[in-house]
Amino acid sequence: MKLKDRYLRMSDLANQPERPNKPASHGITGFSAKHLYHLIKLGKFPKPIKLGRASLWRVSDI
Repeated sequence: MKLKDRYLRMSDLANQPERPNKPASHGITGFSAKHLYHLIKLGKFPKPIKLGRASLWRVSDI
């Protein structure tokens, strides 16, 4: 793993619904988190790297 690798969280990848005091946001994939995990299960999206409790994706893998 290189120190210059960039990582994204699910909140960066997936669309997030509107919440109190926070507007809805659109992730870079345009999919919901549920759909992204479905694609991971099917092998059509890279598996995340687990760092503690956090799931991270390498930008170069996406």
